[in-house]
Amino acid sequence: MVALPHFVEALLAKIGELKAEGLTILLAEPGVDFSPALADRVYVMEKGAVRFTGEAAALKSDRALLDRLISL
Repeated sequence: MVALPHFVEALLAKIGELKAEGLTILLAEPGVDFSPALADRVYVMEKGAVRFTGEAAALKSDRALLDRLISL
């Protein structure tokens, strides 16, 4: 795993705290490196179309699926 910059680690920790307090968070990012660490569900979009929807754990554990989605 690639080391994250300090500010990204701090942001990840803060979002985790908010999630633990019961807040629902919608996080949009251009890649798949950050949000799967916190997400319960993931939606991957390309050009306005949903290409994947499912449990974050399924995406994190399926390297072939992740590689295919990253190549979109």
